[in-house]
Amino acid sequence: MLVTASADSTVKVWDTYSKNTPCMMKFQHLQGHHPHCVIFSPDEEILCSTDHYLNLWNMNTGQLFKKIHVGEQINSCCFVDDGAVIVSAAYTRGLGLWSVQAGKRLCALHDPSQSITSHGADWCTESPLGGVIASTHNNMTVHTVRLWDMNTQKSLRRLGHGESKYCCFAPDGNLIASTFSNGEVRLWDMRTQKKLSTLHTPNALGKSSFSYHGSLFAASCAYGHKTFIWDLRRMQQCGELNRGNSKFTYQVCSFSPHGFLATSDEGQINIYIHS
Repeated sequence: MLVTASADSTVKVWDTYSKNTPCMMKFQHLQGHHPHCVIFSPDEEILCSTDHYLNLWNMNTGQLFKKIHVGEQINSCCFVDDGAVIVSAAYTRGLGLWSVQAGKRLCALHDPSQSITSHGADWCTESPLGGVIASTHNNMTVHTVRLWDMNTQKSLRRLGHGESKYCCFAPDGNLIASTFSNGEVRLWDMRTQKKLSTLHTPNALGKSSFSYHGSLFAASCAYGHKTFIWDLRRMQQCGELNRGNSKFTYQVCSFSPHGFLATSDEGQINIYIHS
């Protein structure tokens, strides 16, 4: 399955196994409420889509069963605690933890012992190993990627500094990558929490993804028509997708478990087989 969020206020689920890739399900947000992020729960029974709300959809019935009001545009979200809790990332309210069952806020992530807040949150994602989330933060005073312990709800570490709006974990949870506006991809070893390598491009980078087995890494330009692909075994670029005739920029790129790479620009999803 492939899930898309569109500016027409819809979220759609597509059957990528069928020849014509038909739309299987369609979820309608309120008109003018554009979904910004979509994510499945760990058991794939719930789809969460965001605008100013966390909209929870039952994948069996296709029905909206809960709307959790956050109060501002939610940039990103992720499920934690085996799907019982959602973490939301928003600019003013930072990182918030929400109970899926109760539909209420549990707390906001901050670390008073280090005078650390989670304001200016652009992205959040949970480690595949559980217990840790990574987030990116950009406001007038803070530009950083940060790790949080979900058991203590305190900050573990800041992974360098710089304007990064996106980060993602490798499937085995041992590596984390963050993309930066200066064209860098920084790779960190989660076991030592030290920087492993830096990949370079001439373009500001946005969304990124590890391949299912973790050997490939793709990152799309934040303001361009290219997606770069690296072989992480050699730490070398091994491919580049360029839609130079498009007037729209790539918005996202994501690998599937079967090795397909999906990218998006205005009005369409492009699916590639990497060989």
